[in-house]
Amino acid sequence: MTIYTYYSIILLVLQTLRFEARLGEAEFPKEQIVKRVAIIDDRLEFVENMGNIASAAGHEVLAVSIFDEPYCMDLEKVARVVGGWKPDIVFIDHDLQLGQKTGEDLARILALPKKMLIGTSLYNQTYCQRHFDGKGRISSDQAVSREFLEIIEE
Repeated sequence: MTIYTYYSIILLVLQTLRFEARLGEAEFPKEQIVKRVAIIDDRLEFVENMGNIASAAGHEVLAVSIFDEPYCMDLEKVARVVGGWKPDIVFIDHDLQLGQKTGEDLARILALPKKMLIGTSLYNQTYCQRHFDGKGRISSDQAVSREFLEIIEE
């Protein structure tokens, strides 16, 4: 046998091993970790859209539109429900349309670590670890939906 024959055999073996490795990944996908995701906003359509995407990806969702029952614009009630639910991550709007009260007030009442809070307003909020400004485009833009899920799944 020539050196080229040995080389060809080695390449064939390597290709087979790579194929089997990819096949093994396909047969045994990574186990998804289910997160408890709370979404708080004053606009029901944002809460529903974000909640539907997170839920479809297998996550548990607590969708809170602060103007709806049972919350009725009461940040203390929202905080009791969200805090009692024990979320892994909270998407929180800053401008909650409650006069002087904001998402920062709600974050203070929740008393959750900053790393659990994701701001969804147009601008970064200092009380939130990260920022996600795609809530208005999430139902129509797959890249925005993927970004949202990546934040949840980090």
